[in-house]
Amino acid sequence: MERLHRLYSGPAGGILHYEHVRSIVGEYGVKLLDLTGFEYEPYFMCDTMHIGWKGWLAVDQALISYYYEQ
Repeated sequence: MERLHRLYSGPAGGILHYEHVRSIVGEYGVKLLDLTGFEYEPYFMCDTMHIGWKGWLAVDQALISYYYEQ
């Protein structure tokens, strides 16, 4: 249990989680919207699990771009 807690918590845990997700996505050739660069941007995230209003703007813009690329 402690290993899982370290994997998904704290700055080091977050990095491990991001790398794990990227590796899974890479295996399946799925597109990934990587917003890790905005992790500490004010209002981008409400908490560790919920996107804030700035985060939703970025997601909406990315979805619109992806939709019109197709």
